[in-house]
Amino acid sequence: MALLWVLALPTLAAGLLVIHSIISLARNYLVARQIGLPIRVIPIDHTNPLWLAVDRKVLSYVKRLPGFLGDNSFTRYNFRTWEMHDRLRPHQEMGDAFVIVTPARIWFYRTSAHLLFQPGRSSP
Repeated sequence: MALLWVLALPTLAAGLLVIHSIISLARNYLVARQIGLPIRVIPIDHTNPLWLAVDRKVLSYVKRLPGFLGDNSFTRYNFRTWEMHDRLRPHQEMGDAFVIVTPARIWFYRTSAHLLFQPGRSSP
């Protein structure tokens, strides 16, 4: 019986964490849609401490997958310093501002600060 609990508790905890992440991601996505900017969704926040420890290694394997499985928002935006690698490419594709949605946050990216503070306009 004790062995069953030893196996069941970590499985239950992992399952609850996955469910929480899915619900949080869906909630953040619905909020981000109201902003009206292009959206990219990644299932793990790129500032998650556990993810920071393994991001490069995991993504090196995922990027080897064929087609869309290896080349998508997850592999493109979900590692430290992705902004340095892509530079202006996301803005050329999506415009002056866009949003990345994760379970933990909604990340707002813009080309320059004047987009936020234009006279006579409310900020996005």
